[in-house]
Amino acid sequence: MNYDSLNLAGKDVLVLGLGDTGLSCARWLLARGARGSVADSRDAPPQAARLAELAPGVALTTGAFDPAQLQT
Repeated sequence: MNYDSLNLAGKDVLVLGLGDTGLSCARWLLARGARGSVADSRDAPPQAARLAELAPGVALTTGAFDPAQLQT
């Protein structure tokens, strides 16, 4: 399967973790049309500033995970 052609338009996604890999995942998903948010259990995730720069409309939640975010 060629994942580069995957169309995620209109799909809601949640990326858990905002280190290098989390940022990469968020960017990949958004580039394919997904609507997303990111959550990280750390108060100051290492890629928070970069996420805001590259995807200013993406919500970032930090600190303890809210179980409501994990509901489908």
